Amino acid sequence: MVVALAGLLVVFASPPAVPRVELTWQAPATCPDAGAVHERLRALAPEPPAGPVVRAEADVARRGAGAGWRLRLALRGPGLDDRRVIEARDCRSLADVTALLIALAIAPEEVAARVVPAAAPPGDPDASVRSGAPPYGVPGPPATATDASMRESEPPGLVPEPSLDASMGANAPTPGAPPPPAGRSSPATGVVVVPPVDDAALDPPEPRESELAPDPVAPPRARAPVRAAVRLGVGGSVGAIPAWSPAGGLAIGIFRGAWRVELAGTYAARALTYPEPAGVGGRMLVAAGALRGCGVPRWRQLEFPICVGVELGYVRAVARGVTDPQPAGDLWIAAQLSPGLAWVPRRFLAVTLGVDVLVGLRRPGFHVTSLGELARAERIGLRPMVGLEVRFP
Repeated sequence: MVVALAGLLVVFASPPAVPRVELTWQAPATCPDAGAVHERLRALAPEPPAGPVVRAEADVARRGAGAGWRLRLALRGPGLDDRRVIEARDCRSLADVTALLIALAIAPEEVAARVVPAAAPPGDPDASVRSGAPPYGVPGPPATATDASMRESEPPGLVPEPSLDASMGANAPTPGAPPPPAGRSSPATGVVVVPPVDDAALDPPEPRESELAPDPVAPPRARAPVRAAVRLGVGGSVGAIPAWSPAGGLAIGIFRGAWRVELAGTYAARALTYPEPAGVGGRMLVAAGALRGCGVPRWRQLEFPICVGVELGYVRAVARGVTDPQPAGDLWIAAQLSPGLAWVPRRFLAVTLGVDVLVGLRRPGFHVTSLGELARAERIGLRPMVGLEVRFP
């Protein structure tokens, strides 16, 4: 049932992928999701050429209150191992950058054909190169009479330097001629006469109060949504039953950010016998529930939960090898310390490994009539378990 549920979640929650791309996108709920990245990627490279699969791992996190966002991106594939750390003021820009870098990795020529013409100047970008004119946006040198006279006789691109003596003789001022008006060029010398400038005119004017803009206020930090999880686990246990016993567990939890609260249930069973007489003993089983709170540090796709809680259970024993077996039961109470490890390959799925360290606070014991004690719960117990967890929404 759990495998079928996980399969349905994969079908309905996974966005339509772009060919040749396996994307792992980790980002807060306020940022674009993986579907938005795939949509942008399809716009950049609708039909990427055939080639090897590119695996992209992107992790978006806040740098701090009002400090922007940080993207850690890793692109891997045959002959490709690219790792980048990119920062921006909003996470939407980081989603666009992620799509662009993946598109360049799978279809560089197609992306260049789409992106570069949009940034080029209007008209033929090679026209200025073929005609010898300066590139778009770069002003050329002023034309002179020498340029005009040499344009037909000299090869393109070669302009002779004018003679210094000739230019000085031609531009010498005429004796007795009045000086040119201030701020205008003399037709004879080409010299611009600049009027005197008051030093006060060089000082910039003081800005008016209406022109002073207030400092931008950092937007409030978005809070992560509350999510839920269901986990199934299997493993072994020693504690309420003083011998290693196969165990299974079910846990339901809610979490947000770096905290988590869980309600967990476990079940274990084991048969024990006396050394003498042979064949006399009892079958023991324990059903327990625990309430615990957790802190959950994270690093990329890994989580390191550390939980503390209290376990309350019921231990039942039935005698074996006797003529009139009578069941007996008692209460089991223990404190829990539960470190663990979780790998989160998808937002809705996690593989977990944990160890419950149990400290017995009430330790029930059992015996068969006319015989000594058969079993008593341990002071310190262990319960290692591996599990599969489904998270939603």
